[in-house]
Amino acid sequence: MALRNNVIKQLALISAGIIGVYLIVCFVVYRLPASEEPVNFEGRIIYKLTESTGTHRQLFEELVMRNRIIRLDDGGVYYVSQRDHEILWPEDPNAMHDKGYTIKTTLKAPKLFFGGYSKVEIAALQVLSEAPVIKE
Repeated sequence: MALRNNVIKQLALISAGIIGVYLIVCFVVYRLPASEEPVNFEGRIIYKLTESTGTHRQLFEELVMRNRIIRLDDGGVYYVSQRDHEILWPEDPNAMHDKGYTIKTTLKAPKLFFGGYSKVEIAALQVLSEAPVIKE
């Protein structure tokens, strides 16, 4: 009985260590900036109703850091804070379609040391009188 408890404790410690190392590596890869100069991205928001990319980045950003995905019509996938997501996605996209408006934005983010871009921030926002792009 005592041997089984020791094995369980050892497995729990090893699992906690692996998770800890994974989180540290993700934090370094997805937060270590290459430069202080931010890059601007401009475009209309694409409202994708179902996100299923399942990447390490998505897992880290959404589950650990509590950020959300935003897609622009330039093809880019960016991560924003929950507060900024509520600004860029103010209501159900179908309701936006019925009301006849969409959002065009300029986002800014520093480049990351290992490639890609850090979490973006809203630099400018414009409401357009046209139907939003909605994808399933």
